Amino acid sequence: VIARLYENPSGTCVCMKLSNHSLKKAKEIFDLYSEPGGSFDRTVIPLKNIFESSPVSRSQAKRVLHRLDEFREVTFDFEGIEWMGQGFAHQIFVVFASAHPEVSLKVVNMSEGVKSMYAHVINTR
Repeated sequence: VIARLYENPSGTCVCMKLSNHSLKKAKEIFDLYSEPGGSFDRTVIPLKNIFESSPVSRSQAKRVLHRLDEFREVTFDFEGIEWMGQGFAHQIFVVFASAHPEVSLKVVNMSEGVKSMYAHVINTR
């Protein structure tokens, strides 16, 4: 999956490219993101597919967080992201996390720059 977020004065456009020749089975995908009861309550956010460069602002975080309060578990995948801004990190890992304690926030594939900012904002709670 290749997806990009483009912003312009008239709104936001998300473009996606999917392969028609995938070997994945639908059940495999459903099992990754749902509980045995059938509810989709987990998601993974691959940030490199959203941002062309490192995310920095609270407004970027707010767009990423839109409707994530509907999930029980959210994993942020930082693969390919070298660093993140303090506003972006604080909005997700302090503001959102405090407002939605029922949502488990997980992080994977953090570079040293991302780990450093993550640790900085977590210690400000």
